[in-house]
Amino acid sequence: MWIEKGELLRAIRGYEELPWYGSSKGLETDFLAHTMALNDVMVAVTVASWQHEGYTLETWRTEREIKTDYDRVTITESSGRRVHTAVVPDSYFALLVGHRRYPCFLELDRGTMALKRFRDKVKAYLAYIDSGGYERRYGSRKVRILTVTLGEKRAAHLKSVTEEAGGVGGFGSRHFLRSLLGVFLTFPSGR
Repeated sequence: MWIEKGELLRAIRGYEELPWYGSSKGLETDFLAHTMALNDVMVAVTVASWQHEGYTLETWRTEREIKTDYDRVTITESSGRRVHTAVVPDSYFALLVGHRRYPCFLELDRGTMALKRFRDKVKAYLAYIDSGGYERRYGSRKVRILTVTLGEKRAAHLKSVTEEAGGVGGFGSRHFLRSLLGVFLTFPSGR
């Protein structure tokens, strides 16, 4: 069944090579739900950009594409231990609004990630930007890190953790998507 869908993707999207891993046969329900929710966000952003004159979705890279070649940074965990960690957002996209470009990392939080792990992701993003690694790879000094989550309470927790890690309050702001595209993304708790 999955290989048939892989063949369908090849035909529809024109993929010459579609990597297939033995572990793909045992995909977990949480992983599939996360992937489906990311697709919902991609569709919402794409459609919203079509509906607003002067807005263009320049690029969209999925986590799977990013994982083929990613950077690492060193962070200090809350325990004080220094670790080398990968910088792999759920997606990366860039919107053009008139002549301005808005590059964005996307994190989709379904409430399953421990706050400590989210804090370490924030630290990794900040270290990546500060090190110049982001600019070398993406050709820009600025990036927005957007977090789409299930509700206000979880968003407040993530905002607090972000600020504790040294991020600014607007890090992960849904306000950016709302103001830029006139959309607000919500997902039912089942997704």
